Amino acid sequence: MKLGNFLAIDPDDQRKGLPSFGKLDEVVFYEYFKQKEELYSIANLIRLTLEDKAINQKLIQLNDVDEEEIYAKEGKVLYRLHKI
Repeated sequence: MKLGNFLAIDPDDQRKGLPSFGKLDEVVFYEYFKQKEELYSIANLIRLTLEDKAINQKLIQLNDVDEEEIYAKEGKVLYRLHKI
């Protein structure tokens, strides 16, 4: 659904998408809209981190982080990676 929200926001795409996107969807979309290489790099690093079973176990064991209060541009996975 999130991709459908982004599709509705994308000025370069003529497909309809999901019109009931939120303000945060729009903020995130335009943050990366012209930075596709940075987005690809972050997504790839998240993917590689989650595929590493040893690192993934350590991330699961981290209980000292209040997940609701985290804001990190690269997301919670990479934010938590700094803690191990």
